[in-house]
Amino acid sequence: MSYRVKTIFCLVSDFSLEFPSAAGFNDSVILPASVPKLQAFTICFWMKTDDRDNQGTPFSYAVEGRENEIVLKNYKNFRIQVSNKSPGASGISANDGKWHHICVTWENNDGSWNLYKDGGLEKGGTGLKAGAVIDGDGILVLGKFQGDRLKEKNFIGQIAHLNIWSHVLPDDNITRLSQPCLSGEGNAVKWSDFKNGVHGNISVVIPSPCRP
Repeated sequence: MSYRVKTIFCLVSDFSLEFPSAAGFNDSVILPASVPKLQAFTICFWMKTDDRDNQGTPFSYAVEGRENEIVLKNYKNFRIQVSNKSPGASGISANDGKWHHICVTWENNDGSWNLYKDGGLEKGGTGLKAGAVIDGDGILVLGKFQGDRLKEKNFIGQIAHLNIWSHVLPDDNITRLSQPCLSGEGNAVKWSDFKNGVHGNISVVIPSPCRP
């Protein structure tokens, strides 16, 4: 089955979130109890950071008993985790001070996963938690790793247009979403959902500087 995504301009949900270097543990963006059970997913977002010292975490999703249900961490050398398992460091970075479009996909038939940067497939594999189902109604957090309180895992910089789909998007859709000032709206979680989840010293930047 082929899935298509709706392409929209930045005028819709036109904001980004800025995470300062001095952010404390209570400075966060939290979306509770809004993620459905998933047998597959695509997560796409824009990000910008020039932080070369820390292992920043763009997002983490935790459920009861598993703090690392879905995690993408370390923008110096991205690592994906699904249900506490990881295929290891990807060798892909996005901390050069430029805007980058990042997508992660996974499906449970054979545990296949892919990591995209700026519309191109950079890394992928199989055997990552094949047969698993991602539990729903957990806690989705932007900019922090929920497994511990180490500040070096905090995201420093800007995140925009993070959306989650409950299926794997085709390569051409991901390439299209990586074009400047284009975004999509996830059918599982959409970017506009996050605006009401901002807590503490996180800035909402309007309009979003969506052009890389």
